[in-house]
Amino acid sequence: LCSLCESNIIMSPFQIDTSRKKILTLLEKIGIKEIEGNTSISLVNRFLLQNLANEIASSNLKGFTTFSNIKSPYGNLSPEYKIYILDRLPAIEFEAVLAHEYLHVWLYQNNIELPLSQIEGFCNLASAYIYERNGSKFSQIHLDSMDADSDPNYGDGYRKMKLDLEKYGWKVLLQTLQQ
Repeated sequence: LCSLCESNIIMSPFQIDTSRKKILTLLEKIGIKEIEGNTSISLVNRFLLQNLANEIASSNLKGFTTFSNIKSPYGNLSPEYKIYILDRLPAIEFEAVLAHEYLHVWLYQNNIELPLSQIEGFCNLASAYIYERNGSKFSQIHLDSMDADSDPNYGDGYRKMKLDLEKYGWKVLLQTLQQ
């Protein structure tokens, strides 16, 4: 990492929690509400991230989310969400990845099933939202990269969802997804 990025990497539980609160507040402003509180966030190195991600592992992977149901002492099942994010990311990149992963949680909580390109495209809207709000040169580089991404899910899916967002806005887009 360059010295500029090195100075604001997310490393501590306090930094993670501060970013978590910030991202959940920003997501609420666009209508993404009541994201499950039982979500752990873990920083992992690239090797562990690749191993945990298994079939979705790629050299570009910066985060992913797992979902499971855990049995309470009373026999009830409750959802458990685990977000894994690559360690040593600068704060803005960490927050963009976290926003993306929280949309996976939201989709799962709301039982929304979509083709993979729409899922990843929708989740990338959250990353773009964080980068756009930041407005830095670093963020613009990431936005340009997202716009040029040739991946059918993360690139094409994102650009299609971005067009829908520009056409309908967050409120209608979210309502449409929930129907």
